[in-house]
Amino acid sequence: MTFSTKRMGKMKNASVFTLLMFLLVIHNVKADGTGIVEDDFNDEIIDTVFWTPFKCGPMSVTEMDGFLKVSTSEGHPGGTGGLRSRVQLVGDCDVWIDYNWASYDGLRHARFGLLLCNANETERVYLNCHRWSLGSSHEIILTHYKDGRFRNVKWIIGGSVPLSGKLRICRQGTTFYGYYWSSNDWKLLGSIDAFSTAGHVTINANNYESSSTNLSLFPAFEVHWDNFHVEADQIIYEPVLMVEATVDLNPDVFEVTVDPNAEWNQSQEAFLRAYIELPADVNVGNIDSNTVTLSLNGNMLASAEVPVIVDNVIEILFCLEPSSVSTILGSEVVTIEAEDEKIGVAVTTMPSQAIDLVQLSVFGALGDGRIFTGTDAVRVILKQE
Repeated sequence: MTFSTKRMGKMKNASVFTLLMFLLVIHNVKADGTGIVEDDFNDEIIDTVFWTPFKCGPMSVTEMDGFLKVSTSEGHPGGTGGLRSRVQLVGDCDVWIDYNWASYDGLRHARFGLLLCNANETERVYLNCHRWSLGSSHEIILTHYKDGRFRNVKWIIGGSVPLSGKLRICRQGTTFYGYYWSSNDWKLLGSIDAFSTAGHVTINANNYESSSTNLSLFPAFEVHWDNFHVEADQIIYEPVLMVEATVDLNPDVFEVTVDPNAEWNQSQEAFLRAYIELPADVNVGNIDSNTVTLSLNGNMLASAEVPVIVDNVIEILFCLEPSSVSTILGSEVVTIEAEDEKIGVAVTTMPSQAIDLVQLSVFGALGDGRIFTGTDAVRVILKQE
């Protein structure tokens, strides 16, 4: 995620400054201002300062393999999932994104697209790709939702609609222009008059809800998004609400052997478990495991593996590769092996963190957009020969 800005908002007090600095280090995103925001979805972590993931039904929303992936399996009508921006776009704005129907095997309606909504979502402008069958029955639609109904529908249907390409919504005053990418150029689909007030952008994919009881008609599909870009007269970030978590890391001892002749083994890895407990009024089941990371001083060490929840404590595995442990120790790691109570490590030079406590941070997002963070120390000791 990158952000260029022409004007920065003022920090009101030291605590706000400290909080924002923490978030900026983790996410490389800058605060309020006029500028450009881009996300190429290539760091395997959904940026929860800019985005709030959402899903309903058996949908998967993940950032992996250089894409944002939204998918569902067959037989699940009415599922929806995607990302909603945590920023308000003020004034004229321009939003575009790459898309690809990665897979689709159904005989019924599925759709995805961009939405620009006003602050309370009573008005929405949609630019959607729709697909009706495995043949050429697909379309791109620009429409305006207000007062409980859709109006002013513009569309293009059939073989001229690419199954991969780009979508773009541009607002000038109260007029929204919808574009799609074809033959190496933007093609204007149409324009709609709607709201001029501040709004946010949503990336969305869903199955079409229907009264049909034949669930096999509802398709399994996967959509890939890439190269998100937004420009606006002003971009205002929503407040980030922090939740303090209690974190217990295990194993919490790194036993280090210094061996100048040790041989490199890049295939080795070890798992570090994080037991995360949130305040009593917060359900750990609301943690979005796709956003959970382990870091040291803002440097990401690992992302979360599959979580397990027991008695309102979530257990998450972090896979530590030698390069991650090298960051912790300040010395090149050549071998690594996990045991029950410790992680054994061989290094070629004396680690800078020998016989010391190292504070590691666990960071992630809740489904309601709040951010949680907690720390725990691991002890680094030298193995006595």
